[in-house]
Amino acid sequence: MSDPIETVVNGARVIGMAFVVMLCTYLWVRKDLSAFEAKAWCFALGVAGGVWGVSLIALWHLVSAAS
Repeated sequence: MSDPIETVVNGARVIGMAFVVMLCTYLWVRKDLSAFEAKAWCFALGVAGGVWGVSLIALWHLVSAAS
């Protein structure tokens, strides 16, 4: 049986990645954005998602170290 906090972190990662993919797809098919702008938005969202994921992992380590 896995740790509940780890399950939450993994679930948040999956939801975050799905959100980024959907948003990138939306930006890609919009007609008022160039391909470069869509790629720049996707890169920025990917970086933000990575920072968010690392923050969740760090929080998980802090909580598990405290218990």
